[in-house]
Amino acid sequence: MTDTIETIATRYSCRNFKSDPLPAVDVQAIAQAALQSPSARNRQPWHFSFVTDKSLVDELDGLGLEMLKITSPESYERTMSRGGRLFYNAPAMVVISARHIDGLMSSGLDVGIATATIALAAKGLGIDSCICGLASAAGNGHETEPPYERLGIPEGYEYVVAVLLGYAAGEPNAPHAVDEGKLTFIS
Repeated sequence: MTDTIETIATRYSCRNFKSDPLPAVDVQAIAQAALQSPSARNRQPWHFSFVTDKSLVDELDGLGLEMLKITSPESYERTMSRGGRLFYNAPAMVVISARHIDGLMSSGLDVGIATATIALAAKGLGIDSCICGLASAAGNGHETEPPYERLGIPEGYEYVVAVLLGYAAGEPNAPHAVDEGKLTFIS
């Protein structure tokens, strides 16, 4: 199995991180991989905010839990039953924001490709990750101004998703089970 295929096969969603900080050289390598993500018509509609300040990650975790409690009580209860941490104690995260193009939110496909690129680049460096769609609760919908300025999110961009980064605490989860029934081959 090639290194790339093995990286894809062994990547999983880590939901319990050590608080150990990530090496700056690895964060920079993941950032460069993110910038190399393909996008439709090369519009590159994204912005990546790499947050390695653990206190800010924890603050965003709290903001997200507050919003989740209001907007999605079911998701809030599920999060609380898993330890009460939206970001699973991750020491770092990448917030991906995106801009509107022609009056519409940029392609979710472009953000999805960048998200996968970040998660796979991290795994290739021995760093665990969790793609966290609920993270948008921390960045959107607050009665007060969302933390866009503190995250370096440019004007005209919206917080879309986050990728949590760190090292697994305890035994890693197994990658999800594959369902061969999801494949069709046409020759």
